[in-house]
Formats: sequence, structure tokens, C-alpha cells
Amino acid sequence: MTLTSVALEVIPAKDGLLDLMADRPIALYIFWLLEQRRRRAHRHLVANTRFEAQARLAMMVLDFYTRLRRRRLITASTYNLPLTQTQIGDYLGLSAVHVNRVLRSLRDERVVNVEKNQVTILDLQRLARLAGEGELVNSALASGAVELSPPAP
Repeated sequence: MTLTSVALEVIPAKDGLLDLMADRPIALYIFWLLEQRRRRAHRHLVANTRFEAQARLAMMVLDFYTRLRRRRLITASTYNLPLTQTQIGDYLGLSAVHVNRVLRSLRDERVVNVEKNQVTILDLQRLARLAGEGELVNSALASGAVELSPPAP
């Protein structure tokens, strides 16, 4: 299941994959991508088993923001999130009602506003602190994976 449309292409094993894996830079890039995917899945699993609802949601918003910024798909602190509250709840292991309450509390605290599938981060420092209730975001901050400087104009 994907959030947007995708194009898939089969690489025939007899000539395609072996040629790709024989090219060292391409093989390293493929392994790097697989490791990034594994790290995100592990971080998501740990967050859903250890963190409270507010920290989970903060971590999700911060993770999406960081990934979009890193790829230069956004330049401000606003991005589109084409998910319903039910889908966010399924992703975080929460009910839609609980997601609604947490989103409302984050909006009331002027941390994050989610309106009509658009996320606006109002206080990036505070969002990182909320997400950092466990050691995961703190280690990302230490390694530089999460950028806390204000968004580019």
C-alpha cells in the first residue's frame, strides 16, 4: 500500500540485478537505502511500544519533516500530509479519537497545527523535545540527523 501512485519495474535476475550489484557505487547505494528503511522501521516500532501518544505523534511529524527537508522537497515548516486521522492512528497504534485529542493539544500548545491535510510546525524546538521523551530523537539530534535550525525562508 502506498500513499501516492508508484511505478514498479521488474529487473530480470539473469542480467539486471547482477549487473547492478557488480557496480560497487550502485550496490552501496542499494544497501544504504535498505539500511535506512530498516532504521525507520525499528525507530517506529520502538516509538510505538515505548512512547506516549503525544511523543509518538511528535516523532512522526518530525520524522516526515526531516525526511522531506533532507530531500529538499520542502523549504518551509509546512508540508502536506495526505492521511486521515484514522490512517495516522493505524500508523501509530492509536484510535482516531485519541489522534484527534493529541492533535488538538499540540495545536493549543502552539507546537503543530494540522489542518486540511497540511502540517505546520509552529515550534520546532518544542516538537523535538516532545518527540525526544525517549533516547531516539536525542541520539538523532546528537548525530545531526535532525536539524533544529529554523526552516529556510
